[in-house]
Amino acid sequence: MNIQRTIASSLISASLLTIGAPSFADWTINNEQSAIHFSSVKKNTIGEVHRFDQISGLLKKDGSFTAEIALASVNTGIEIRDTRMQEHLFETAKFPSANITAALPKELMKSLKKGASLSESVTFTLDLHGKKVELTGNVAINVSKKAIQVNTVAPIMLDAAAFDLVPGIEMLKKLAGLDAIATAVPVTLHLVLEK
Repeated sequence: MNIQRTIASSLISASLLTIGAPSFADWTINNEQSAIHFSSVKKNTIGEVHRFDQISGLLKKDGSFTAEIALASVNTGIEIRDTRMQEHLFETAKFPSANITAALPKELMKSLKKGASLSESVTFTLDLHGKKVELTGNVAINVSKKAIQVNTVAPIMLDAAAFDLVPGIEMLKKLAGLDAIATAVPVTLHLVLEK
């Protein structure tokens, strides 16, 4: 009887320890190896490339994908411009992160095996600046034993107006003394997910 109780107690304890823990089949974004870049064009002719330095996320074995981009980690290479983007464009005090969610089809998840190299059109939702917009991106997916790499085949175009970012762009123009900053923003992704 004592042995049965001990076994039952051990099983319950093990179950409690595993509740909420990621499955071995889940994949986590490696921030150090991943990158999200976006471009801006000012004065109609000057293009610049910027990035975010903090990205986290998870791809679960059921195909649900979530990623969080810390908007305060915007890195343009110019500190005062970073601060202006944080305060006036992204309004990070009110909207600290941008969030990506997607539900990948079962067929695609079954294809994510070692050595696989796929090209897919993925639909996802971007929650940015209080607005949720459904977007589609063409991505290349490569799978190794320990990692999944996801790269945009072509930039994903974001419309600043769809996320109510135009007033912020107007403020940036004013602060920088610029005549124009484009409101169409190309974004590229390079994500490395590891077990």
